[in-house]
Parts: sequence; structure tokens; C-alpha cells
Amino acid sequence: MKTIQFLNKNYECPTAWNEITIRKQIEVGELADTQSYVKSLGVISAYIGIPIAELKTAKTEDVIDIMANLNFINDSISIEPLSEFNYNGKTYNVNETILKQEFQDYVAAQTAIAEYKDTNWKLLSYLTAIMAKQSGESLDDFDVNERAEQFLDLDVETCNRVSAFFLTSQKALELISVLSSPAMVEQGVQGKIRELESSVTALKAHRGGNLRITLWTTAMRMYIRYLKKVWAKSSNSQVSNNSMTK
Repeated sequence: MKTIQFLNKNYECPTAWNEITIRKQIEVGELADTQSYVKSLGVISAYIGIPIAELKTAKTEDVIDIMANLNFINDSISIEPLSEFNYNGKTYNVNETILKQEFQDYVAAQTAIAEYKDTNWKLLSYLTAIMAKQSGESLDDFDVNERAEQFLDLDVETCNRVSAFFLTSQKALELISVLSSPAMVEQGVQGKIRELESSVTALKAHRGGNLRITLWTTAMRMYIRYLKKVWAKSSNSQVSNNSMTK
């Protein structure tokens, strides 16, 4: 923070994202939305505390000078993963991946994303409350809503870096989801069926008068037909279920 002057009054002006709380950032958005034409007036007012009425009637050059002090808003917020931070005298830790956290953490995070998808800054406080815990803590040990409310006073950079852990893990989970999708499963099953068919064909060509091989190849062909029938039934069922949910 640095002290600046505007119309002979002193104001505290932030100079970096780690000086802006989630609560302040929500306020910035709300105040900017109240301005129909020049939303930047709401941004300046919320960050620095200068009344909008004074900004509207001030000289243009004075307002431009004030805006120059907020150049940090043009910088990207750090997404470097953060594994530990201190807040209000307490240490919070974040696992390197959500795959190593309890499954209820993942479910809670997905729920928060669905509920606050239109309020990104509030979502950050919830993701931080879910992902970051004190030593030995579980979601069962505290109220997520209360913790998220507390973290509204945490700086946006810390929350963004914590959420980066989740987003990185989310990509891994999405990959797992793709690999376990019906299309990928079908590809795997069809590949195994082709392998069996190829083996049966090769054995048939070399079976000679071996009764055991003849019986085995016959049994395998019956098994292949069974696999195809079961897969076809499963695929049709998935298509039907997907259609019903749309």
C-alpha cells in the first residue's frame, strides 16, 4: 500500500494483487456495476476509497494520475501453486493434488463450482476453504461456509494460487474421465475382441487334427459372440440413458 493525494486528501492505494482481499474485489465488481457509462470510476472508488461524486467532477488529468497508481490491475494474478500459507496466526496446508485428498473434498469443490459459477471471486474463497486445511483437519471438522466467509478477507493472490492446485488436479481428473468414457471403454473392449478373433483364426489355421484346439476355438467363438452381444446391449443402454437425461 502507498499513500496518495487527491484533492488535498490522503488515501491508501493498493499496489499489488496480494494487497487486495477477496471481499474488496467483490466490492469492486459491485461498485463498478452501479456505473452505467464509466465503470472505471467504480473501480477507482472501491480500490482507493475516493467518493464517486468527487471523481466525476474532478479534472480529467487528476483522475488519470490516480488511475496510473492502479497499474497492477493490468498484471496477471499469480497461478503458481501454493502448498502452505499463514492467515490470522494459523497455518493452512494444501495437498499437491486433489487425488491425495479425501473424495468429499472433490465433491465439495464441484458443488461450489456449480453454485458460484457466476461469482468467480466468491468461488475462490470456497475453493480455498475446501482445499486448504490446518494440520489434521477434515471437512467434517469445520463449517465450509463459515471458513469461506473468513477467507473473504484473504488476499486474491493467495486464493488464486490455492485454486491453481485444484485446477491442475482437475485436469488430471478430466483425463481419467476421458479414459473411462464410453468411447474409450468401447475402444478397449473392441480391441480385446479383435485380439481374441485373431488368436482363434491363427489357431484354426494350425489346428490340424487336434481335438482340444478345435474345442477351444469353438468355445472362444461362442465367447466372442457373447461379448459382442453384451457390449451391444450395454452401449444401447448408455445411449438410452443419455437421451433421457438431456
